[in-house]
Amino acid sequence: MRLERRAADSPLPVRHATEADQDNLVRLLFDAYSDSPESEEETLEGCREELASFLTGTYGEPRLSCSYVAVEPDGSLAAACLILGSHENAVIAYLCTHPKRRRQGIGRAVLTHSLNNLRLENFERCQASVAIDNTAAQNLLRNTGFRDASDAAREE
Repeated sequence: MRLERRAADSPLPVRHATEADQDNLVRLLFDAYSDSPESEEETLEGCREELASFLTGTYGEPRLSCSYVAVEPDGSLAAACLILGSHENAVIAYLCTHPKRRRQGIGRAVLTHSLNNLRLENFERCQASVAIDNTAAQNLLRNTGFRDASDAAREE
């Protein structure tokens, strides 16, 4: 998607993700993806390894300056949008919301903050890959301006 500035309202405080969030991010990833079909074999340790791979650049350059979390009053995380990026292209590595916080605009808020910051850092495009059965994420991304790759290819 081409990046345009958007308003980002949230019922919870939203801030940049940091490496100090690692333990809370692991718990959020585990909780957020625990109800997905491919999570049957997911463990906290697996989530820890996955997040460590993100932070160490295994999948690309982590852009914590464009990654955001929504923070609960107790300090735990309600949602996160973690970004990889280089040159003008960015990728949403993780976009997740705690099951108890879904459908409250919190996922949209962290996503919007990330997209706004990508624009400020001169990124021109952002991509995301979503499981075919994750209609909630597909709808969120579509409503935020993303297009399905097959639709985009037909338009070109």
